[in-house]
Amino acid sequence: MDKIVINMDFIDWIHIIGEKGTPVVVFETYKQGKSNINDALLSNLLVGLKSIAEGLTYDEIKIVNIGNKKFYMMKEDQSDYTFIFKVDIEKKFESAIPLIKEVKELFVNKYFNLLKNKPVHEKENYYNSIKEDIKKILNMEKPDAKELID
Repeated sequence: MDKIVINMDFIDWIHIIGEKGTPVVVFETYKQGKSNINDALLSNLLVGLKSIAEGLTYDEIKIVNIGNKKFYMMKEDQSDYTFIFKVDIEKKFESAIPLIKEVKELFVNKYFNLLKNKPVHEKENYYNSIKEDIKKILNMEKPDAKELID
């Protein structure tokens, strides 16, 4: 799969919702002046978005606009994992669709079988690795000190 190179400041967060409806991976991009959202409101929003995504089929993406945000949703076929991207509509960008597909492919190809039938405490390490891989997809990894000198 080709590397997607986009200015990623339009993404607010990425949530991967587990089979039981709870967020298993929460990846937030840092934004100065960002307000904190009430956890109960966020939970209700995610439950609502997951229910909207329930009827999705293979490679289908649902997009919902709420206020000045756009939510991209995609389900993983082999399980009930749901991928949700929150995007700022006011920022200029082509589309988050290739990006959500790349995150889903990463999850399916690298992590799905590793997470299957593992106890919760063992899954935590994989969830942290997924976040690091998402940073790479979003071109957000920290530059090497040597690269800064060159």
